Amino acid sequence: MFRLSYTVRAGIAAALLTSMMGGSAVAQVQANPAAARGDRVEERLIRLENQLRDLQGALYSVEGPQRPLGGTQNFPSGAVLPPDGPSAADTSIRVLQLEQSIAELTGRVEELAYRLERQQEIIERLEGAGSPEFGAPSRLPGIDGIDNPDRGTTGGPVDLLSGEDTGEPEGPMTPTVMLPDDPDRAYDEAYQSVLAADYETAEAKLEAFVAKFPEATQTAEAKFMLGEIYLATGANGEAARIFLDHVSNYKDDPRSPEAYLKLGIAFTRLNRPEEACRVFNAGLKKFPNMEQRLATKYAEERAAAVCN
Repeated sequence: MFRLSYTVRAGIAAALLTSMMGGSAVAQVQANPAAARGDRVEERLIRLENQLRDLQGALYSVEGPQRPLGGTQNFPSGAVLPPDGPSAADTSIRVLQLEQSIAELTGRVEELAYRLERQQEIIERLEGAGSPEFGAPSRLPGIDGIDNPDRGTTGGPVDLLSGEDTGEPEGPMTPTVMLPDDPDRAYDEAYQSVLAADYETAEAKLEAFVAKFPEATQTAEAKFMLGEIYLATGANGEAARIFLDHVSNYKDDPRSPEAYLKLGIAFTRLNRPEEACRVFNAGLKKFPNMEQRLATKYAEERAAAVCN
């Protein structure tokens, strides 16, 4: 769902490396004013401009179109400078412009890298956090022999670090949200809360979204993310309910194989291994050609639940 692609990671690495190279070249030009004449100056300026273009291109590949930078009036690729070359003053100004532009782009790269790191942390929490809790079952349609458990004894949140129930009722703490009437804007608003790791607000917005837009194209994805948040915050009973709803009502959704997996994980954490194994087996039977990543995860979770 949120996996950072190899292309994104490679783009960030290339951008950071290029920015470091650019900064080094600028330092060389400034540290050796005697060499800032003639052909060597022209070559260094062209090299700086090429490095700046490379940095802009790498950033564009992962962040999209950029706003114009100050001092980036690059010479055309392969441009020939006048025989006498630029004056010393022009050269100094151009070097300062390039240095400023590279510094600004480097800042953008660092900011983007930080945002991607935060998103990766969210992904890891959503995949691995949570602790078992126990609840009273009530039968729901979907998979034969599967119960739909409730939340734990308090219904409160679980500390993501200690895995212990905080004992605080969650109901009154859930923020009241008002979503836009447009489903696209409403979904984007909820998704931004997920990216910001604001689970309380994200949960409230996603719940409001699925209630307000039950037929929207993003509803299946919203329910899937809501289930992952429930798993991450220890609300395993709620996670079981939402993923059971997902596999029952969105059978052709691309995330259906993973929804079966998450449903089984929720039952495992609820100390209901028999139901977890039924879900895992149903998912494997329904999607025999699932991608290898999911097949490996199914095997790991089946082993954890001691499935036959």
